[in-house]
Amino acid sequence: MTKSTSDDDVLRIVEGKVRNSLGYMDTTLSEERQAVQRYYDAVEPRPMHKGDVKYVSQDVLNAVESAKANLLETFSGNRRIIEFAPHGPDDVDMAEVATTYTDHVVLDQNPGPAIFEDVIHDGLTARLGVVQVYWDEREERTTGKFSGWTQDDLLALIEREPGVDLGDDLMMDETGALSGTIVRTADLSQVVIEPVPPEEFIIDRTASDVNARGVFKGRRTAKSIAELIGMGFERAALEKVADSTGEAIDVTAEQATRFEKVSAVAGDFMDDADPADPANRRIWLYDCYFDADLDGQGVRLWRVAYAGRSILKREPVADDPFVGYAPLRRPHSAVGSNYADRVRGIQTAKTLLTRSVINHALVTNNPRYIVVKGGLVNPREAIDNRFGGIINATRPDAITPMQQAGLNPFVFQTVQMMDADKEDVTGISRLAQGLNKDAISRQNSADMVGQLTALSMQRAKVMARSFTGFLKTLYLKVYALVLANERRERVYQVADAWISVTPAEWQARTRARVELRVGYGEADKDAGETLGLYQFLAQDQALAPQFGPAQRHAVIARYLKQRGIRDTSRYLLPEPPPPPPPGPPDPLLQANLEQMQATTRQILVQAETMQRRQQHDAAIDAMKLELERLKAQMADMQAVRNADLKDREQDHREAIDQAELALEMMTPQDPANR
Repeated sequence: MTKSTSDDDVLRIVEGKVRNSLGYMDTTLSEERQAVQRYYDAVEPRPMHKGDVKYVSQDVLNAVESAKANLLETFSGNRRIIEFAPHGPDDVDMAEVATTYTDHVVLDQNPGPAIFEDVIHDGLTARLGVVQVYWDEREERTTGKFSGWTQDDLLALIEREPGVDLGDDLMMDETGALSGTIVRTADLSQVVIEPVPPEEFIIDRTASDVNARGVFKGRRTAKSIAELIGMGFERAALEKVADSTGEAIDVTAEQATRFEKVSAVAGDFMDDADPADPANRRIWLYDCYFDADLDGQGVRLWRVAYAGRSILKREPVADDPFVGYAPLRRPHSAVGSNYADRVRGIQTAKTLLTRSVINHALVTNNPRYIVVKGGLVNPREAIDNRFGGIINATRPDAITPMQQAGLNPFVFQTVQMMDADKEDVTGISRLAQGLNKDAISRQNSADMVGQLTALSMQRAKVMARSFTGFLKTLYLKVYALVLANERRERVYQVADAWISVTPAEWQARTRARVELRVGYGEADKDAGETLGLYQFLAQDQALAPQFGPAQRHAVIARYLKQRGIRDTSRYLLPEPPPPPPPGPPDPLLQANLEQMQATTRQILVQAETMQRRQQHDAAIDAMKLELERLKAQMADMQAVRNADLKDREQDHREAIDQAELALEMMTPQDPANR
């Protein structure tokens, strides 16, 4: 049997982790946040003396708000930014439903855009923005009176509304009519996404990733006893908290001084406590998550919540509830660099330079005077700075303006240099904040201006890609909480359609993808490419068999979503459903079908036989015709040969006759024969 760690040992372990964490008694980050906030509010830099101009440049505010606007425009518009990746072809529809419902939880049940704004603002001004995601068990009870009801009416109501209970005042009068109280209990449990103030979040100093699982993380908040009871902590455990402040960690004098500075940043949480009411006594609650083996069953992720010297909750959990975002990440560190702190020096320099220009203009228009003693009748007239005011002097040289040094000619160049330096430091140029008049000319096309603007957003894209990791982690945690806790059938509205889902039937998901579009017209560019793809597929005749109604519907629906139109049902008919699967065959229909197939086969055999016979007869006729043609040709050839032979015989006889005649003429005659 394994041995479990005692509560005292667990408390010592957690207290040691808290002491060694970032955000607890750490004045470096807290003082930096205070200084940045003063510059953001244009309180710093202060005037150098009493008569100095109170002008303050707004460079920190402009840098933070410009970066925040770029990121919020990218991730909080009306376009879908997160999609759960399907596990296979059969999971496409369920992944779409899960994505839509998680969007509903983040953006409708919770103020998603406001949460994104707070996280981005904390990340830009305090190095790290954090949210806490948890399942909140809520119930809302409403009561109502009824009278004159019958027993059937009451039973019908209870059957129709399972969440209805009856009060203790149920009565029946002489006529059998019922009266009393109805108590309706509505389950309002949901996922809650809560931004965590930077002063309350603590994390292990050696952590390299705020979203890594198993890293020590926690939240230090001041809660009243009543609030802790409402959070689900047991009253018996709360009664063991002895310290009124809940701060039970032993610290040195130096640490106590630093702790007081940190507490000043977060505010004095004890001022609103009512000593006469113990339930309103506020104590420090530490809600911590870390990997450990506290029960002898192996290393697991544990949640330990304690106040004072009492552990209020100790349980293994599936995941921690914190999601963080660092705009300027630093290697091997959970907290990034401070974006706003990099602009503080620029704001100081520009403020001092601008004040020098304003002070010089004021001194030039209202100079100091050198007055000869006794040279003025009434010295107060020199103090009166009215236009056209008269000064009575006893001598011409009685009053002369004091000589004033000229304005440094490099002041304005230095101010411009500071503006350029701010663009280099923040990575956001004036093109990204609004079109610069110097970037427009008759030679510059719209594409060229768009390319310049897109190039000026490269640093912003890096911060946006870091924010995509925050969104992926956030959506996966929200989905996991819904999957683990939501057991009701939910009906929610998407555009003009109502969707009914049962999250308990879903499957776990570990992958999500983000559509990132930052810059000048990138979303419109993607929509134009989709429209061009549709036109190409529709015009190509060779692809017509593969580009059917379902494919056309999918491409057009994607185009409308890219243009920000999420309710495509207003403009497109529903996608044609797939053909229904074949049912069981009818025996009679199957017999008729087999008979028809046999008859068809017989007809085909007969037709094939007749076709073969016709082809054979046609071949014979063709052969006969060819034979007759050959016979006629042979006869013609024989006739030609006979005629040729007769001509040759005639020529031969004529040749013989001529030869005999010649021979006879050459032979001498015999006298006897004369």
